[in-house]
Amino acid sequence: MFESHLLRQVKEGERLIRIVRRYWVTMILPVTLSALCIIAPFFFLVPMFRLGTPGVAGFFSLIIVGVFFALRTTFVYSLNAFVITDRRIIDIDQHGLFNRAVSECSFATVQDVSIRVKGVFQTFFHYGSVLIQTAGTTANLELDGVKHPENVQEVISRLVEDSHQEKDGSNLSAQDLLHLAEKMKEGLTPDQFRKILGQKTKE
Repeated sequence: MFESHLLRQVKEGERLIRIVRRYWVTMILPVTLSALCIIAPFFFLVPMFRLGTPGVAGFFSLIIVGVFFALRTTFVYSLNAFVITDRRIIDIDQHGLFNRAVSECSFATVQDVSIRVKGVFQTFFHYGSVLIQTAGTTANLELDGVKHPENVQEVISRLVEDSHQEKDGSNLSAQDLLHLAEKMKEGLTPDQFRKILGQKTKE
């Protein structure tokens, strides 16, 4: 739900890897409160209606409040997420209907990815927080209530490692390239070496 809103953060040319939301278990309390506001008035339907206009107004007010908080809870839950692409991590924090903060970091700035599982409840239901420490002025990212946070940690760590390997492989100096060519030339005849160069040129 509301996935199209999250995908707006993905730039052209990026490949979506994963969308990580909070575990539904973390929403039990607000969902229960919303359900009580909607259901409870029906148990007191007769005495509330006997009160006349105030009772009827109170009956429908409780239902409206319950529906409002249920929709708000669904909205906040759906838009609170980590959006992980093949280039960066986007942290979307939806604090209410009209309060949203979006932070991001590239894999090159990630220094550490850690998890925090605190308390019996989190341990029993296998969820916790994912914390991403970044370098420089880039803000640290955190998402609470993630199911199996170690899996998310593994995905991000692998992407960070791949990014660093690509960066290291693309930063060969001219001297490194010359040395590599000399190594390739060793053990090859001049005709074989020219043939390889010709094939590379065509590619």
